[in-house]
Amino acid sequence: MSAFHLLRLPLVAVEHVLCMLNPYELIDVSQTSSRAKRSVKNFSRTRPKFRVELMINDQPCISILGRDSKIISYDYSWTLDDPIIFLVKNFNTHQITFVDMKIAKNPIEEFMKTYEYIREVFGCVIKYVHYELGAFSRRTSKTIIDFLLRQQESIPEVNIHGDFQNQSHNDVKYHISKLKVSETLEIDLSHYKNNFQLEIPKGFLNLHVLSAKFIKYEQFQRLKHQEIVLYDSRMTDRDINRFLKSWIACKSHLNLESLLIVVLRQTLDEEMMNDIPYEETTDPNILEKFDRYPFHAKVTGGLKIKRSDGKVATASAFLKPVGWCLCFLVH
Repeated sequence: MSAFHLLRLPLVAVEHVLCMLNPYELIDVSQTSSRAKRSVKNFSRTRPKFRVELMINDQPCISILGRDSKIISYDYSWTLDDPIIFLVKNFNTHQITFVDMKIAKNPIEEFMKTYEYIREVFGCVIKYVHYELGAFSRRTSKTIIDFLLRQQESIPEVNIHGDFQNQSHNDVKYHISKLKVSETLEIDLSHYKNNFQLEIPKGFLNLHVLSAKFIKYEQFQRLKHQEIVLYDSRMTDRDINRFLKSWIACKSHLNLESLLIVVLRQTLDEEMMNDIPYEETTDPNILEKFDRYPFHAKVTGGLKIKRSDGKVATASAFLKPVGWCLCFLVH
């Protein structure tokens, strides 16, 4: 249906038609005329139904997520290679992702320009950003950061990926310090030097670090997040023992609700629990909570530890392919 015919319908009928259109179709309609654009904008403001996720790499992608349980997202993507429009099917054959991929001389420029148009028309917000730092020069990276800061005050979930074979430590520090995260920050770094240090900002709820060798005990004690997940940690048994004593005394991690530390050795041994008062538990009401995110663990027992203010946590351990996992759940 052309924009002319659509806009000649009564207002209620126009809204009914727009309600049936997917994001691609709504964008197409909005580009036919200024009046059509205004109609789609007004419709989107009164009935917001889309969220956005951004993939920022050498093939940047905008994913528009709606409420249709059968469709994961409608994506716009750009590449320097041959363009293709295709349908990607997940392992779950009842859910699909549409991807509109176009060739562009400057993919990231087209990405930013298109998102600003989508934001203007839909009034949507960014839910999640995955950012691969090594894909861009420092100048382009600064442009991207400025672009993100213009869009909204903070972003709920951000994943920062960096490989130091191709970039400076300062690049990651710059991005971490500039990006404003409100819920979850995931840091995925590789090939960094032994002396690498990274100050992790406050102000968001959940911290996930996929290669946490750089986080020493002193920095760990300064973390104030509700959920902390550290893979490939180098914290020693003595470090964890000191943490437990500090938590019991209400000297650190007062807001902590869940902690997962992955190490290369068995946990909850004698040195780790030295001078820590605890009570063994097999209470299914407690242990079943370890089945959930972020642990996803089947545990058969745990150690209940009481804080000086009366708060109680249960610690348990289990083996995964990535190593031994220390789970600490406040309840």
